[in-house]
Amino acid sequence: MSSNHFQLIYFISVVLTRTFFSFFLLLILGKYWMFNWRFCLELN
Repeated sequence: MSSNHFQLIYFISVVLTRTFFSFFLLLILGKYWMFNWRFCLELN
């Protein structure tokens, strides 16, 4: 029972970490893309 509970906590923590990491990566890529897009618009 305790090992099953530990597996559940481990699974939830892994899912949360992956979700947070992918969200963080998307945020960084979005900011970088918006900056490049604005820079290209100002050049043209």
